[in-house]
Amino acid sequence: MSTEKKNTPLKIRKIDAKGKPVILVGDVHGCFDEYNKLLTTARSRYGKDATLVSLGDIVDRGPGVHDALRMSEEEGVLMVMGNHEEKLIRYKAGRDVKIRKSQQVSIDCMTDEDYKYITTSDHYIEIPEYNLKAVHGGFFPDSATETQPMKCIIRLRYIIPGTHKIFRPGEQPEKAVFWGDVFPGPEHAIFGHDHAVEIREFDYATGIDTGCVFGGKLTALAYLPDKKIETIQVKAKKSYWREADSYE
Repeated sequence: MSTEKKNTPLKIRKIDAKGKPVILVGDVHGCFDEYNKLLTTARSRYGKDATLVSLGDIVDRGPGVHDALRMSEEEGVLMVMGNHEEKLIRYKAGRDVKIRKSQQVSIDCMTDEDYKYITTSDHYIEIPEYNLKAVHGGFFPDSATETQPMKCIIRLRYIIPGTHKIFRPGEQPEKAVFWGDVFPGPEHAIFGHDHAVEIREFDYATGIDTGCVFGGKLTALAYLPDKKIETIQVKAKKSYWREADSYE
């Protein structure tokens, strides 16, 4: 899949953590009960002054999309745009969008207020105090992050270094690599989007989508002023969506 020809201007937020913890949360996908438990744990452990950041894809697939969005807004969660939010935003704007079963779950329960909230999403968030960039998909390794195509930032997985072509799992040619394998930093990118059984660690990137909606876990990383990094994980109550239907 090639990238769009014209780059959409990126909405980039820079956070001043002010010496407080920053908690980054992986893909929720409508798993409200697990999300509620995770945020309750985070607030109890790190206090109300901690900054909460969602790495996107709060919506679609799971049954608690509306409740998850309402809680996110009430808790002041800063949101990185996921590819699932981006698609719903285009749908709400009347664009020609192919609606799949996973989007219909959201469309059936989301209010105008919910749509308004997801439009506040940033394309990525910089947290200089912790040398972090929070993103849903990822970054090409060979160009400045602020100049990259939005479509790729929210969808990146497999790439051919030196090009701006991206590929879904199972569709990548032999010479393609996962972007995290070649991302050079110097900031450390925390991303979601590409689910795995456990946290995925690269030299300058960490993936924390651990497939809660597929019966895995909801994961968050807490970056603390003493330079410690702690993990919060909540096991899914059940599998809400078949992994085989990831693209439905």
